[in-house]
This record gives sequence, structure tokens and C-alpha cells, in this order.
Amino acid sequence: MRLLNVDILAEDVHVLAGFYNQVLGLPFALPYAREDGWAALRIGEVMLFLLPSDQAERDPKRSPGEGGRPGLDSLALEVEDLDSSIDELGESVTWAQSEPTRLEQPSGEVFRFRGLHDPEGNLIYLSEFTPSSRGN
Repeated sequence: MRLLNVDILAEDVHVLAGFYNQVLGLPFALPYAREDGWAALRIGEVMLFLLPSDQAERDPKRSPGEGGRPGLDSLALEVEDLDSSIDELGESVTWAQSEPTRLEQPSGEVFRFRGLHDPEGNLIYLSEFTPSSRGN
């Protein structure tokens, strides 16, 4: 098995489609037409579907590491160079963290990430992964 798609229920599909496509640079996986009411973008081999929600109330915006209701917590997008990605996005996004977090595993692998919020408050991480340089 492999992950095929992830769905986000949106208050405004068009706004989120613009953010994920124009700001984060995700290509559309299927032709996008605003009047269809949904969008499909590509994250590697996975499709991200933006679907209209039938609810007006949403959970409050959360900070990284902050608990919440059970369910999908966040999306993490792997980037080659976290610092250049942060510089490129600059103030065009709402950062959920003031600085990146660095997690070094006992194996020598290093994860660096910084959280941001999309226009509807969903938590997204830009993540840089450095494999262990130890010859395992």
C-alpha cells in the first residue's frame, strides 16, 4: 500500500488552492476550476484534496506541540534546504514558530523543521531531514 491522498475540509477552497499553489508552489494534480468547488494538488506522489466544508465552526489555531482533538494534526513537507525555504517564504506566510526546531536522533539523523499556518489555520511543517553520516 501507499498513501494516495490527504483531504482538507476548507471554508474557502479557492483561497487555500491559491495558497498551496502560488505561495507553497504545489502543482495542481487535476485541472482546477473555481466553479467546481474543490481542488487537487500534488505533494510528491500524494494528492492533496481541498474540499468544501459544510461546517462554519472550526477548532482554534494551534501552536506546534500543542495538543488538540484526536485526528490529523498537521502536514509536513520535506524541503532540501530549510533555511532557504524560510527565506524564500519570508513574510508571505504566518509562521507558527519563531525559529526552527532541531531534533537529533541517537542514530545521528537530524530533523529540522519550522511550522506555519495556512490561511485557515491548518498547521504545516517545512522539514529538512539529514540522514546519519555514521556508517551503519
